[in-house]
Amino acid sequence: SDSGKATMLLEAAKYAQEQGIMPVFVITEKKWSWERAAEMGIDIDKCIFRDDIDFIEEGCDFIEDLLRDQEEGKLPYDLLFLWDSIGATPSKREFDAAEEGEGGGGMMVTARVLRERITRRISHKINSTRKETHPYNSTLFIVNHAYQAPPSFPGGQTTLKMYGGDGIYLSASLAFRMGGVMTRSSKVKATKDGSQVAFGIKSALVVEKNHVTNVAPDGKIICT
Repeated sequence: SDSGKATMLLEAAKYAQEQGIMPVFVITEKKWSWERAAEMGIDIDKCIFRDDIDFIEEGCDFIEDLLRDQEEGKLPYDLLFLWDSIGATPSKREFDAAEEGEGGGGMMVTARVLRERITRRISHKINSTRKETHPYNSTLFIVNHAYQAPPSFPGGQTTLKMYGGDGIYLSASLAFRMGGVMTRSSKVKATKDGSQVAFGIKSALVVEKNHVTNVAPDGKIICT
């Protein structure tokens, strides 16, 4: 948490607009701020926005509908889908199982849904927009959460595990890790009028996977 993920998402939307690409926001974490988006330089009149989606399946249906409209010429734009965040979104299948008292395996159920919908369907359709015969391109940018998994043996290292399994990671062309494995971001502080104030965060930024250029740099960024 608080590692700059939403800042990266907004930066991606801003620079997409500068290239004539339409941002499509799928906001399921319920932490959206139009004021912040405008401050980041996003033209709020030139984007598509949904924040009424409760389940992963609904978000996937919405993305697939727009991809179909794009292919048929009803939505004549290159699109950048920005989902914040899948890690905070349950699947309808998981929710129904819990309601029916089946219990257990909730994350495994959601992982299967993500593999079926993102890895096997949406990823394929996104890649298809790169064909010369397709009228416009599309890209999917997903924000996910991770949790610290205990060592597999005494004295071993803690590892980061992504919510929803590894389906999203396997189908991704580019994957970033925001923040450290064992540490969170740190506050950037200054003294103003005799008081110390925090005005930003300093966070690790690591390219964990890069099938675009095969280069995987890492460093620190400051989000203000």
